[in-house]
Amino acid sequence: MQNILSVTVLNSYIKNIFIAEELLRDISVVGEVSGFSIKGSNAFFDIKDENCKIACTCFGVKNIYMPKNGEAVVIFGYIDYWPKMGKISFIARSIKPV
Repeated sequence: MQNILSVTVLNSYIKNIFIAEELLRDISVVGEVSGFSIKGSNAFFDIKDENCKIACTCFGVKNIYMPKNGEAVVIFGYIDYWPKMGKISFIARSIKPV
């Protein structure tokens, strides 16, 4: 018989996989900033290369480097999964120009 899961159970399971995966914690990613914006005290943007992109969030932007769109940066942080919306995001702890 087929397993039938609620969306909440499935997304919670996916979130737990991301939490358990050590490779996705404390990593640096290099790429180009796109769509940088600040809402309240948080920054939202994408980081991309020639083939892919990932959404990024930086909480409490008061003390971070503020990149410009199109700028190459190295971002240190971790991958997170937001179960409510079913979205993956790179959570930036620091941003440095390349």
